[in-house]
Amino acid sequence: MTEIKWQDFDVVYVGDELDEDGEGRCPRVAMFPHVRPKGIVGGNRRLTDLERIWITFDYPLSQPSTREFFKEGGWTLYDFYRAVYEGYTKIYAEEDAAVGDPGLIPGMLNRAASSGPHGVWGHGIEDLFLEGFREIAPGEFELGMGS
Repeated sequence: MTEIKWQDFDVVYVGDELDEDGEGRCPRVAMFPHVRPKGIVGGNRRLTDLERIWITFDYPLSQPSTREFFKEGGWTLYDFYRAVYEGYTKIYAEEDAAVGDPGLIPGMLNRAASSGPHGVWGHGIEDLFLEGFREIAPGEFELGMGS
């Protein structure tokens, strides 16, 4: 099974350079559209030859959501990052469509909890970092998210 820890999954955003250790930064989910196709360090690394995968999104959600993704020819790190971006974008859009924007927690810059289908709490999509992930069964992935 595949396990990618945060130390192994770096990204170089448009205009960024690698740091002195030859590493980028932990990928911010909302920044995917600004990543060059080869901007992920090791982005062409093959994850699986399977064309259909499932990713479980559980942070910061009260109700986890497992989503199916399809990529003809299999998946690379770059493709996986795109799927995570697409999954979170849809989850946040569904939540906001169901219950609206809950605003911020009073006195903080954190997103207030919402009572929609996913129960998003504590963080907007712009706060989320993909710190790693692992394959728990063939084609089934769980995420290691941070903020």
